[in-house]
Amino acid sequence: VEEVILSDQKRLLVDAFIRYKILDPLKFYQAVINENGFRARIGGILSGSLRRVLGSDPLEVVLSKNRSGLMEKIQEEIKKGFDYLTQYQETIKMLQEIIVNLQTENPKISIIICDHAARDILAVADSSIILSNGKVIAQGTPSQLMKNVTARSHYFGDSFKFN
Repeated sequence: VEEVILSDQKRLLVDAFIRYKILDPLKFYQAVINENGFRARIGGILSGSLRRVLGSDPLEVVLSKNRSGLMEKIQEEIKKGFDYLTQYQETIKMLQEIIVNLQTENPKISIIICDHAARDILAVADSSIILSNGKVIAQGTPSQLMKNVTARSHYFGDSFKFN
């Protein structure tokens, strides 16, 4: 159940679900690794879509006969979220290829990337630094960071898998 604040500042509790079908298992795995990764990504898309659409109307509109129009808008927003996710994955792959090519051409080159997509960054990083509240809490190679208790507890979480 998700709480959404409507345009008239009334609070609405929404219980939502998404049905989906995996058409390309390889692309699915490359994008989200497993079902938990998918749930995390789709949860953000669903939540954002609900807030954007329902939050732009007052309660009387949400409860009116025009609800089907709102549902269509939510579906459109979710599709946009999926399209963005697909484009994001393609961009990450392209950046990974560029980084690997740059490193191959000039091994002395340093590349600094600031991002929250840990799995994608660690795939091409020789070493990484993890910041929390502006302070370095861990640094090292990807395998060192995966073993670092501070990095796991403050950033990755126990369920994070890499490789």
